[in-house]
Amino acid sequence: MVYTDFPPSDNPMKGILRLRELDQPYPENPSVLYQLGRLAVQTGQWERAIERLDKVVEFNPENRNAWCLLAKANQETGNQDRASFCQAQCQRDN
Repeated sequence: MVYTDFPPSDNPMKGILRLRELDQPYPENPSVLYQLGRLAVQTGQWERAIERLDKVVEFNPENRNAWCLLAKANQETGNQDRASFCQAQCQRDN
């Protein structure tokens, strides 16, 4: 994650490429999916973020961070009903 948050100047995609390498043998790994979803949100890739983060909350419905990111991504794509639902999940008490 250090490479994604603080990429080396000579290889700014290093962290993302490493995560994508992990995604190949472990396509259902919630941790990898969450990080890829988080990065998709940061880069405005809303549909890709939604796809990945939906899988995260499917595996772990208690992941409030994923719900919060889903709320933002759905808001950005204009899906207000889904954004409201996700925001409620983000703000709920566990």
